Amino acid sequence: MPEELSDREMYVFGFDDRRLLYPNYKEGVRRLNQWYNEGLVWKDFALYGAGDTTEDNMIKAGYVGAFMHNWDYPYRDGQEGIHANLQKLVGEDAAFIAVEPFQNDAGLYRKYLSAPIDRKVFFPSTNTEPLASLLYLNWLSNIENRRFLQIGEEGVHHTVTDLGAIQALPVTGEKVMNSPQNIDYTIVINGLDLGDPVLTSRSIALNYSGVDARFIEPAYIITDNEARYGKNVQVGEIRAEEGMGTVLSEKRNTLLAQAVVAKTEEFDAVWDRGFTDYLRSGGQAIINERAQKYDAAY
Repeated sequence: MPEELSDREMYVFGFDDRRLLYPNYKEGVRRLNQWYNEGLVWKDFALYGAGDTTEDNMIKAGYVGAFMHNWDYPYRDGQEGIHANLQKLVGEDAAFIAVEPFQNDAGLYRKYLSAPIDRKVFFPSTNTEPLASLLYLNWLSNIENRRFLQIGEEGVHHTVTDLGAIQALPVTGEKVMNSPQNIDYTIVINGLDLGDPVLTSRSIALNYSGVDARFIEPAYIITDNEARYGKNVQVGEIRAEEGMGTVLSEKRNTLLAQAVVAKTEEFDAVWDRGFTDYLRSGGQAIINERAQKYDAAY
């Protein structure tokens, strides 16, 4: 995608969660189509929907050379996960490493990430202690308090490495943490926060069972390297979007699958036909309303 993508374009064309409408998207799919026709992409991918385990099973067995997913996906789930199974079924040296393969026209490994809107804290009308609730939120605003809740006592809940990283310890009994890093109590945080990004990444890297930290740490760092975060745009309700989410998502998925598996010489016709159908089925109406309201507001 072009580096000069404007905030307006990101909003007007950003309602699809796979960024189907962003500039140059078609050319990215064209490359997938090329790889598919060269035998580099799983031939039967379109037959297996979301939630099917066939893909993961093939990754675990060593049949997959590269794939795209969440930054820590191969390292999750301990002995049931991808990393552990690769080591058992393929060999001790078998592993996936995170890389940044796609540069844009400015030479950046740009990622487009969501605006900072993770969660909202509110007091319901049934809350009879609003002052106590406010005092607790105020207490959480202190990094030392949050840090204690997340990592607990040294020697009980964690140890500290020579580099200062925090490695969690299993705890039972009176001082057990009922959720990882006490997430039920640290309601203003999403993920570990030790106040230092490097220390945080080192500590996260130590807490994947059976996985060497050298795989985790670089993956964590590059997940938001050269990222561009979306902006919270307030233009009011977009009526054209009402009830269209499932319909347009299904049409998008069909378009992507058909375009990837098409014969090379038929790619443009398949893409243009499916994309036109997407726009006529409600996509263009959403674009038009978003553009009109954005321009009126900004």
